[in-house]
Amino acid sequence: TWSEQNPEVTPLSAAIAPGHPDRVVVGTESSALWSTDGGQTWSETRDGLVNSDVAHFTAHPKDPDTVMLGTQCLRGFFRSTDRGDQWSYVDSDAHYAMQLQHAPSNADIVYGCDADWVFRSNDGGATMTTLPPLPADVTHPHGMSVHPSDPETLFVGTSDRTASTGDLFVPRLLKTTDGGQSWAVI
Repeated sequence: TWSEQNPEVTPLSAAIAPGHPDRVVVGTESSALWSTDGGQTWSETRDGLVNSDVAHFTAHPKDPDTVMLGTQCLRGFFRSTDRGDQWSYVDSDAHYAMQLQHAPSNADIVYGCDADWVFRSNDGGATMTTLPPLPADVTHPHGMSVHPSDPETLFVGTSDRTASTGDLFVPRLLKTTDGGQSWAVI
């Protein structure tokens, strides 16, 4: 059953901590909200966030206090290891996050994408590295899914237009089996 939980802000994204279904985090235009009781009550967190527009979350699969978020409007990725009390900027080239996900079989590996690039972390999101470019005539990575047992295998869906110019492209589904070092159009 569904019930309305109104945190009195506009929600843009949400994540539930794996193995801890009462821990919920919600992204808004100016902060992150954290609940430890399944959404009955909320605490606002913004320390370390800059004009957030929190668009995407990924909850650490083993540590319920660690969460990463992706922001829009030229802000990139942030990480918290204390349930959102403090956020640290994760230095990267990311500017308009489209997706963020921990590899289910290896919590140290995190993938993210923005309107132009795919990123990878090998240290649980403390750092993010820009992966090699996508194939020619492929733009705007939009959604992704990491293989449940192979953290090197990732599928990425792309949009039909660029964010910056609006130029039209054919949407594509991409696959990598080497952690994003090379891509195949499916």
